[in-house]
Amino acid sequence: MVTQSLLWQLEQQSSNFAELCNALYEGELITLARNECLALANLQDRINSLTHYIKCMALALLKAQTPLKLDIKNASWSAKQVTTIPTISQLLAYDDNVLLGTKVNG
Repeated sequence: MVTQSLLWQLEQQSSNFAELCNALYEGELITLARNECLALANLQDRINSLTHYIKCMALALLKAQTPLKLDIKNASWSAKQVTTIPTISQLLAYDDNVLLGTKVNG
């Protein structure tokens, strides 16, 4: 049974998805418009496949598990800047965890 809170959650996810798709489209269209070397046939192919890749990217961004915050309006990641630089051991631990695909504790 669909509850009112579930409906609100689905609506919010749909809103975030639409906003993120718009930001991704905007960025890609700007990139395509500035590319002077792109032949017309290549441009048409890229525009034709754009919908598929934008939707896949938006879903991946929304599902990503990361300590960074997703900025829906700009399709970018952000995080509060730390006040101290990380130690060498923290950097090495981060690299090891990222390469292994495990969560970084910090």
